[in-house]
Amino acid sequence: MNILLLNWTWFPSGGDWTYVNSMFNLYTGKGHKVIPFSCRDDRNIYSEYSVYFFDKFNTESKNLLNLRRNIISAGKKLENLIKSERIDVAHLNNLNHYVTPEFLRILSKHRIPVVITVHDYKFICSLTTFFRNGKVCEQCSGGKFIRCAINKCKGGKILPSLLSSIQNYYYNISKIYDRIDYYICPSEFIRQIFIKNGYDGNKFVTIYHFYEKEIINNVNKLTKAQSKQKRYITYLGRVEENKGVRTLVNAVAELPEVNLTVIGYGNLLKEMKEFCENNKIHNIEFAGNRDRKDALDIVMQSEFLVVPSIWYEVFGYTAIEGMLLGKPVIASDSGALPELINNGKNGFIFKSGSVPELKEKIMSLYNDDEKINALGNYAREHALKITDRDSYYEKIEDVFKKLKLNL
Repeated sequence: MNILLLNWTWFPSGGDWTYVNSMFNLYTGKGHKVIPFSCRDDRNIYSEYSVYFFDKFNTESKNLLNLRRNIISAGKKLENLIKSERIDVAHLNNLNHYVTPEFLRILSKHRIPVVITVHDYKFICSLTTFFRNGKVCEQCSGGKFIRCAINKCKGGKILPSLLSSIQNYYYNISKIYDRIDYYICPSEFIRQIFIKNGYDGNKFVTIYHFYEKEIINNVNKLTKAQSKQKRYITYLGRVEENKGVRTLVNAVAELPEVNLTVIGYGNLLKEMKEFCENNKIHNIEFAGNRDRKDALDIVMQSEFLVVPSIWYEVFGYTAIEGMLLGKPVIASDSGALPELINNGKNGFIFKSGSVPELKEKIMSLYNDDEKINALGNYAREHALKITDRDSYYEKIEDVFKKLKLNL
């Protein structure tokens, strides 16, 4: 079977790419031909189909005519690819909300079935994240997209915010997303969010992302004693407001006996570093950006991982990685995270944004080696079970069978 795999990037660019690359390997490993379609970029991984990739463009451009030209040009690239290759099914991923409707129109014209893996909330939130001004915001829920314009969600500016509101109203009225046959949801949480916003639940299937265990198997397995590292806990991910890094830093700043290593980069990094320097906080280290193996090596030598997200996490790849390394996870109650953490068995759940509650959870575990080991062992077993590769493929096969595809 020929599978068209679409994504905005074709190079390592975060959790979304981890999934897309894993799907590429899974499909090809099962004997399918995978045809990538993405933006042109110097960082792209080589593909013989890159000649069909469309030119990257500024989606926030104020020149609407130029923006429309770029969208049409991207559509023509897809048309040319479809004419040159037989496509049995299209699997969409993290595409910009400007080009997705154009691609859906073309795929529908050629009678190509479409499944999409949901990576964010772009269909029901103009900002795609349900996160505004440092907290969760669902004001657009129920199709109230005018709230984007009223709140100036797009960079505090009225014009781009108004255009985004109009765009979402147009997409809803034109029912462009009805051309998607099935939505693959990486958590039950996100499935329920879409159903609450009026989407047909029969089109939504919950399948937890699988994880390629080879990545974990390459991690340095030195014990803490062998590594001679000081005792510490870790955060791994983007250093952004919506990820709850401020909550974690504030909590550990009040726990001088606890060491924290923050791995990652983002808009909040400079501010958090300055906060620690100005307040003479010496138990928090910022390790910066690391490649995946180095980052996981650091997590492996730690006591446990903290995932303090404020926004509605769609899945929680980082939590899964920590558990696969045999680490308990302390996570917020935001989004899909409570689906991954069995409170008291493979980690703990705390109320998102609560510094006192996070401090209490950290201290309940930090110096208790017996509990860390017990929770860590269960965490690994649990993660292996819910991210099993073959189980994931069987569920994807079920979706394809409903589309009457010849597997």
